Amino acid sequence: MNDISIVQGNSAGTAILTIPQEERIAVFVRDCVEDAEFKKFVKEAHLPILIGQSETGEVIFVDLINVKHLLTAGSTGSGKSVFFNSVLTILLTMVSPTVLQVIMIDPKMVELQVFERYPHVQKVYTDMDEVEDVLSYLCEKMDERYGVLKEKNYKNIQQHNRNEPVKLPYIVLVIDELADLIMTNPENEDYIVRLAQKARAAGIHLIMQHSDQLKKWLLD
Repeated sequence: MNDISIVQGNSAGTAILTIPQEERIAVFVRDCVEDAEFKKFVKEAHLPILIGQSETGEVIFVDLINVKHLLTAGSTGSGKSVFFNSVLTILLTMVSPTVLQVIMIDPKMVELQVFERYPHVQKVYTDMDEVEDVLSYLCEKMDERYGVLKEKNYKNIQQHNRNEPVKLPYIVLVIDELADLIMTNPENEDYIVRLAQKARAAGIHLIMQHSDQLKKWLLD
């Protein structure tokens, strides 16, 4: 054993020691999906995101509307693409296309094409010359929705959908290779920052991933 991780416990005067197991245990999506707590959570959540399992075997999940946006990063071979695809698959499987619309941007042209078959997915963009128009459209859609919320005196899309007969669908923008997208056209960064800061109350959320270059880009 090379190291032990020690973090603060859940209550005062306690600590949690994480001891590596001798053998790695696989975590299967089916086991997580069939978990009783996750099934209960899915019935109540707006945009369920399955994270995985904790060290003690508890299934970890969040509602995207509570965490606002999701960014995954890691070095090549770390498993981020498997996790990213699992997150998207569960989200598209658990939420109706009448509730959720998805727009995908895939600079590699091969990572997200598999999701085109889902009715939620409006389009998978692979031409980077189109991306700025897509981001601009989403910013316009955000402003349009804020106008609707202001007119009706609602704070967010959840209040709107609870009280109005015509519901506004959630919109999730999925971006693969985030830093590459920004380096290709620096103006894309302004749109992404604006969406990240303001779009959540309008029901627009970002799910993004990138590899080990992201750390350098964030620091710059």
